[in-house]
Amino acid sequence: MKPSADESKTQAIPSPAASEDRPKEDAASPKKEKKTKKSDRPSSSPLLWFIGAFFGGLVLFSVIAYFLLPVFGVSFPFGSSAEPTVATQSTAPTQPTARYNHTDRLSAAVYITDNKDQLQSATIVMIQPDTMEISVLGLPAQLKISNDGPADTLYNRFASGRAQSAQMALMSYFGKSIDYHFTLSYDDADVLFRALRQPLIFNLPTDVNEQSADNQFSIHLTAGEQALTPAQTANLLQYDNWQGGLSERAQIHATMISTFLAQYITPSRDIADDYDTLRHHADCNLSGERFRVLEPMLKDMAQKYTQVRHVIHYTEGTYEGAGNALCFTPGSQSIDSVKATLN
Repeated sequence: MKPSADESKTQAIPSPAASEDRPKEDAASPKKEKKTKKSDRPSSSPLLWFIGAFFGGLVLFSVIAYFLLPVFGVSFPFGSSAEPTVATQSTAPTQPTARYNHTDRLSAAVYITDNKDQLQSATIVMIQPDTMEISVLGLPAQLKISNDGPADTLYNRFASGRAQSAQMALMSYFGKSIDYHFTLSYDDADVLFRALRQPLIFNLPTDVNEQSADNQFSIHLTAGEQALTPAQTANLLQYDNWQGGLSERAQIHATMISTFLAQYITPSRDIADDYDTLRHHADCNLSGERFRVLEPMLKDMAQKYTQVRHVIHYTEGTYEGAGNALCFTPGSQSIDSVKATLN
């Protein structure tokens, strides 16, 4: 409620009694009182306002930048020696990853022999972390290495100097380097899979039935997916009555090796333990020191196993000769595909 005009005058003009009691110098007190009230307000310097606004804006910008810029792939290494991180997207199979390149690929030759150390097949394995691909090529033991004569086959090269000699022959044949070699006999395969304690899940293309006259060899499997026991795995490697002959047998060996890699380079397996088991049951030149260098890459592929593509290159060709002079000449298409993959 607004005061009346009389009340306003009463508040604005002092009473005569009050005027008489005050000293004369207080006559100007109303003006001093107004100045005092004005001086009670804190003085606001423009410079202080500017400094406050500047630092407040700087803090606000820093907070916004700290939380928003990482969304665009930029991070702040404040208080840390870590390298800046870069935002990446998951890649589809066969697409190059930012972490690996062509020089990170590794290759190996797996030689399957009978229990008399005679070569039965060779499988070239190519592990490509840059494209997330593991490919294999099966070669019959009768592969013709050169034109020096009908007897210059991979079988005879292996017989003369085992895996080292066969390895040199394959590198000369492809004109590319092959890093490692593994030699596994039928009995070695049996013992190996017993030690690994996991059946090989394999999809048989046809029924397999054979019984030797002396009952030393027996295998009876139906077409389709099979969980092979260690003995069945070894017997399937030994089985040679394939409709496609020696070429199909080499292809079956390569497919078994490809299946093995697909099942064992996974997060559920301990790659270091599996390597130790393999090294103790197969003849190989992959040292423990070299394996430790390769282990991080293999573990990375194991973690991304759903992105890894497994490729089997089929070998078609022609046979010539017979007996010890039997030799196999593959078609150029499968050989060229391997040459393109090897370093």
